Amino acid sequence: MEKEKRKKILGAAALVLAAALWGASYFALGKALEDYPVFFVLAFRFLFGEALLLAVFHEKAFELKRRHVLWAALLALTLAAGYVLQAYGVKISSSASKAAVLSVGQCVLVPFLCFAFYKEKVSAYHVVAAIFGAAGTALMVLGGGFTLNRGDLLTVASGIFFAAQILVFKSLNDLGGAEGVLPLAFLFVGVLCGGISLGFERADYVKISFAFADLLPLLLLCVAGTAFAQALQFYGQKRASESEASFLLSLSAVFGVIAGAALGEPLTARMLIGAGLVFVSAFICEVLPAIVKKRGEKENDQTRGML
Repeated sequence: MEKEKRKKILGAAALVLAAALWGASYFALGKALEDYPVFFVLAFRFLFGEALLLAVFHEKAFELKRRHVLWAALLALTLAAGYVLQAYGVKISSSASKAAVLSVGQCVLVPFLCFAFYKEKVSAYHVVAAIFGAAGTALMVLGGGFTLNRGDLLTVASGIFFAAQILVFKSLNDLGGAEGVLPLAFLFVGVLCGGISLGFERADYVKISFAFADLLPLLLLCVAGTAFAQALQFYGQKRASESEASFLLSLSAVFGVIAGAALGEPLTARMLIGAGLVFVSAFICEVLPAIVKKRGEKENDQTRGML
C-alpha cells in the first residue's frame, strides 16, 4: 500500500513539474517565434526532442510492434495539431501568459471525454473542479484586461487536441510498451513540420540566425518544454487517472501567470484570484477525494472500536 501511495505521489509531482515547465515554456516559444518561422521552430523542437527521448527510451523504441506504430501516428496527429495551433496562437496573440491560461481547457474536457469514450464515471469532484477551473481561467484572462483575438481562439482550440492527447496516452498505457512510442511520435511530427517548412518557409531562411543568444530560447523549448515535460507527463499519467492528470496539468496556467509576472507582464488581483481558483480545482480533483476517503476510513475504524 505504501509503495502504491509513493508511486501516486511521484506521479503527481511529475505532472506538476510538467505543468510548471509548460507554463514557463510559452515565453520561450514566444521569443523563438520572433526569430524563426513557425514550422521551422516546430520541426527543430520535435526532432531535437526526439533525439533526447530516443537516448532514454531507445530499447523500448526498437521493441515496438505494428500496433504501436499506428498509435504513434495517432499521437503524432494530436501533438501536431495541438502544437501548430498553439504556436500560431502565441505568434498572433499579444501575451504568452494569456496563451498559457487559454490552453488549459483540457482540464474541463477530459473527465467528460473519458465518460464518452471509456464510460468512466464523472464524479462530483470532477464537476466541481471543472467549475472552479473554468471560473479561474475566466478571471485570469479578463482580470488582466486582455482582449480576445483570433490568436486566442487558436490557443483555445489547441487545448482540445491536448485533451485528446491525454486520451491517447491512456490507450497507450493500456496497450503496454508505450515508452518507445513517444520518440516515434516526435519523429513523425518533426518530419511533417520540417517538410512543410521546407516547402513554404524557405524564403524566411535567409533571416535565420544561429547565434547562441538567438538559439537559447529554442533550445530551452526543446529540452525543458518539449522532451522533458512530455516525458514527465507520460510518467505521471501512468500513476494517475486521466482526469487527475488533466487537472494537475492545468496548473500550467498558474505557472504561466507567475512566469509572466516575473518577466514584466501585468499581474492584477483578479488574475491572482483566478490562479488560486485553478489551484483549488486541482486540489479538489487530486487531493480532496483522498482526504475524504481517509477520514471515512478513520471514522469507520472508530465505530468498529466502539462496538
